[in-house]
Amino acid sequence: MVPRTRGGVLTAGTSTLSSGDSLAGTEPQLVFVAYARGLIDHLRTRQLDIAALLALAGLDEAALDQPARTISADTYVRLWAEAERLSGDPQLGLHVGELVRPGKYGVLGYVMMSCETLGESLLRQLRYQDLVGKSGRSELVQGGDRCELRWHSAMARGSRHVGEEHVASWVAFARWMLGAPGRDPVEVQFEHPAPTDLAEHQRLFRCPLRFGQPYTAVAFEPGLLKLPLRDKNPEMRALMDRHAEMLLAQRVQGEAELTQEIRETIAKQLADGVPEIELVAAQLKVQPRTLQRRLSQAGTSYKDLVDDVRRRQALKYIADPRLNLPEIAFLLGFSEQSSFQRAFKRWTGLPPGQYRECGGG
Repeated sequence: MVPRTRGGVLTAGTSTLSSGDSLAGTEPQLVFVAYARGLIDHLRTRQLDIAALLALAGLDEAALDQPARTISADTYVRLWAEAERLSGDPQLGLHVGELVRPGKYGVLGYVMMSCETLGESLLRQLRYQDLVGKSGRSELVQGGDRCELRWHSAMARGSRHVGEEHVASWVAFARWMLGAPGRDPVEVQFEHPAPTDLAEHQRLFRCPLRFGQPYTAVAFEPGLLKLPLRDKNPEMRALMDRHAEMLLAQRVQGEAELTQEIRETIAKQLADGVPEIELVAAQLKVQPRTLQRRLSQAGTSYKDLVDDVRRRQALKYIADPRLNLPEIAFLLGFSEQSSFQRAFKRWTGLPPGQYRECGGG
């Protein structure tokens, strides 16, 4: 598969990735337990007590063997803060990241390492990135004499260690796949301010460092995209590609079916007020905690679904001239007209009356 560019952003076939996907806060930020396990395993090798860390994340030992289980990004950021306190290591993110191996990324890691070239491997990362979490978006931008692998994530702004671990793991994994530990980036970029001590950064990256940047990134020479990987295996790559595509399809189908069923249940009851999650769960014959967990795995939450159902219904009702604004507010389950007005302006940028006058209705 030959990489191709579209507006400077390297894309892969059906991938819809673009810089517009990188807006933080547009969906719940989730991290797979596999990521947390990399941190926890590192602390174990140092003979540190991880019980408090597991409790902080609401996990137990058994959960560490469920790599597809998710925790919130906020919890993940707090894990790193607590891990630094526990270990006393101010460069913890770098030290965890430089030890990364394919197992951390699951199917994605194995399909990447079996590709023919580094460029093909990075395309797989873009294509299958949702298999390892919803904590940000990656993009590969090529222009002039450099390429940049960028990561847009609120977590990198919330924790220096998260950003540094991410970049360190990218560089370490690329060196490992190429079998070329001497291959260095052109530059690395971080969103956080420069730490006082940069000795470990310089040891690991061996290139110029930039801090306080708008995104996290590794810059490298375009020629690296054509370099062969040491463990390239066309048969294994084809097998892992099929498996990854199946996992993506299952996730999309499962998320769509679940969220649609919940949306319909909410919409039917809005005129009586927003139904509590316990009521919806009972109607779907699941436990509330199970419903919350499944929504988390689908990258959303009950609160977000309620808001989206109200938004969609509002746009439908506003187009019906037979309905006045108080009636629409009632049908959407708002107890006060002012609350509806504020919500509608948040959804569309305009108050409902003005939206209707401008032709939105």
